[in-house]
Amino acid sequence: MNTRPYSKTKLKTLNKNPDKYKEYLSSIRLAIFDETHKVASESYVKISKHLTGTEYRLGLSGTAWRNDGNDMKLTAVTGNIIHAVNSK
Repeated sequence: MNTRPYSKTKLKTLNKNPDKYKEYLSSIRLAIFDETHKVASESYVKISKHLTGTEYRLGLSGTAWRNDGNDMKLTAVTGNIIHAVNSK
């Protein structure tokens, strides 16, 4: 079994110079985004363009929509909603 270590990084660090981390970002196979409603910001969109090798993207949020019309950016960064849990 071929296992690879995981890494956690801060968006702020990556956004300072995304080209410096281009090789690293393209090697990520699974990207997990917490508080997904925030990924519509330009910083997330900018970094997501470098996630060229990502096979899976998982977005977690209690608020999976935005009231400012940027829902399409959520889908662009994380993909379509494949499962939702209703509180009712």
